[in-house]
Amino acid sequence: MKAAQQAGKNQKVQADLDSLFQQSSRGNMNPGLGSKALSGTDVTYVRGRNGGRLDVSRRGDYIPSKSGNDRRLLGRVELMPESGVVASDLLTVDEVAWLRRALLEWGGPARCSDELAIGMGFEGVQDLLDQCGRLRAALGSGIPIASVDWARVLLAAAIVFVSDLAGSGCEWSTTTGFSEESSIRILRAIQLKLVRVVKPYFGKRPIV
Repeated sequence: MKAAQQAGKNQKVQADLDSLFQQSSRGNMNPGLGSKALSGTDVTYVRGRNGGRLDVSRRGDYIPSKSGNDRRLLGRVELMPESGVVASDLLTVDEVAWLRRALLEWGGPARCSDELAIGMGFEGVQDLLDQCGRLRAALGSGIPIASVDWARVLLAAAIVFVSDLAGSGCEWSTTTGFSEESSIRILRAIQLKLVRVVKPYFGKRPIV
């Protein structure tokens, strides 16, 4: 969806609004010339360099903004809570168990390289192993998980399940006890449930 609807014929303002929307959607609440919270509301407005202004609600509501004498619906930004999302709020017990087991596979038989670990958002193989331990604990104990970590979890779980070069691959069913058929169904269900959470990292390396 475009950040602005019917923003007029001023292409610079339109570009401003689109840029503000994209950056705000990724969690950058200080794009352009800065931002300011509106007293008594959950709304923050962000301003662009060419006259564009976007009002952002953490509920993802459409927020009307003034432009001259007109009042237009400029856009909607859906932000995940800064405190993160608890696994049990989105996933079933079986789905959480599957993710925790998948992360454990990186300790063996999976064979990760530093390059692959870095591509998944970690600093290297040792950081992958350390972070997988932390994330497994968070998944199992109800600790909120940030969007960037959810993206890492999804990447790490998918690769360790599918790849026979770097992950468990053909040994998956033997080492985890999960069949390939059930694992595909579980993974697809998890991916669908986490779309909004990991959306800021589509096509990108998940790093802070």
